[in-house]
Amino acid sequence: MSIGVSATRECPENHVPDLWFPDGNVIIRVGERICCVYKGFLATQSPVLSDMFSFPQPSLPIHIGLPTVTFPDAEGMSSIG
Repeated sequence: MSIGVSATRECPENHVPDLWFPDGNVIIRVGERICCVYKGFLATQSPVLSDMFSFPQPSLPIHIGLPTVTFPDAEGMSSIG
């Protein structure tokens, strides 16, 4: 039995523990912090992200093998996690 990449994905040092799901399918980066989450869940919670994910995207940057969406770091947000 082979183990898929999602089961073996390692957490980088700068991950947010509460927002790191080894089987997540998109990386969200805010400043230097990264989260591995579920694109479908984000789309159900945010009309903006739903629209963004529904349109064909130019190739997104890839981080640890997953598409990565980067947001600017707002003051105080980098203290998450």
